[in-house]
Amino acid sequence: MTVVLEPTSKGGPLEVEALIIENIARCPKMEVQKKQWPHMRNLALADPQYYRPEAIDILLGAEWLGTVMIGNTIAGPKGTPSAIETLWGYCLVGKVHQTVENIDSFCLAVESQLEYCIRKFWEVEEPPTVRYLSEDDRKCESHFQATVRREESGRYIVELPLRNDAPLLGNSRNAALRRFIQLERRLDKNPKHRQYYNAFMADYEPQGHMIRASMTPTIPAPFYIPHHCIYRGEDALGKFRVVFDASMKSESGPSLNEILFTGPKLHLNIVDVLLQFRMHNVVVIADIRQMYRNIGISERHYDFQRVFWRASSDLPIAEYNLTTVTYGVASASYLAIRTLHKLVEDEGAAYPGASHALKRSTYMDDIVISVESTEEAVKLRDEWMKLLSLDSSEKGYAGVVYSRVTLNSGEVAWCELYFTASDIRKVSVALPEKMGKIIRVELKVPRW
Repeated sequence: MTVVLEPTSKGGPLEVEALIIENIARCPKMEVQKKQWPHMRNLALADPQYYRPEAIDILLGAEWLGTVMIGNTIAGPKGTPSAIETLWGYCLVGKVHQTVENIDSFCLAVESQLEYCIRKFWEVEEPPTVRYLSEDDRKCESHFQATVRREESGRYIVELPLRNDAPLLGNSRNAALRRFIQLERRLDKNPKHRQYYNAFMADYEPQGHMIRASMTPTIPAPFYIPHHCIYRGEDALGKFRVVFDASMKSESGPSLNEILFTGPKLHLNIVDVLLQFRMHNVVVIADIRQMYRNIGISERHYDFQRVFWRASSDLPIAEYNLTTVTYGVASASYLAIRTLHKLVEDEGAAYPGASHALKRSTYMDDIVISVESTEEAVKLRDEWMKLLSLDSSEKGYAGVVYSRVTLNSGEVAWCELYFTASDIRKVSVALPEKMGKIIRVELKVPRW
């Protein structure tokens, strides 16, 4: 609504758009001792009874301040209010010193979660909680320790952690063959995807990660794992992946994943890994190349991982065994990380820096760590090469680290250092300041 305010002295009426509410406030909060201050004698006050707490009738916004105030201000001594002339007379502003005989106060606090607060207080003082393994996880860990072995080359061989009480697998060949034929139809309609798929699968056989399956299976019902592709974008082979689906049910029984232990969770908390990553000014990230595929599966379990494949629809369909830990199998994550920990247990004493990084700064196949100097980063790289590689004399390893530097101008920048197995040389000092830059370092064909 529109309210018209009439001045008592100079100026014309004010038209104000107002909102009506039940209560604004009371001012002053308590009764003030009325005094005759010399600098306010004979002034026409806007509120002659200023010393009594009363309800405020109208509250004007700051946009009216310049209109309401007409310029004359009378300041008094310290401890006394000042008088400001307005359209309705002088308003008193300021602090008043007065003696208060009695002050009554009452404080009431209600804590509805007192028990929770006390519990949290004691938990802060408690040592870290010990994580106990479930019965299934204990069986899986015992199975790993009893069956893991190492070849003369240094490569680890593990067995699939099969459940003792699991039902027998049924026929999975027909379902996997149907899905392979459907996959081929899609690939034949997209030559680029066919090219990428062939390149991905062609990398398996030369490395021995996939071999022709025997006509005589070693188990009553071999499990055939169907596979398909996932990709981001259309033009990048690096973003194209083949995914194996060991969750497909067999015709008269469970899937492979249903008869396997998944194993205890060995992943580190990603928040803890990232917090450690941000501790120092030199940051390094390394990839363990083909981490899963560099861990072999026991030959007696090959037939749990059969696949169909051919590079062209003109060729006969062939059956293969996957001979390594395979992504998509329920126990794959546990076996891969547990084998990495086994490597540290067996060889880590000679490489303390690399061992700490693998145990405390690794998330899946990514090693994420920060160190205090580039010299420490190079030492860490050398330990990684020796611990993860069969032949530490390989020269195919290279990487990049970024070091935070302060220029003479005081500007903070990132100094990029490129290193090979033999030297370090400075490349540039013109990078923006941001920790989001990720440094990729690939280990050349590790075998462990």
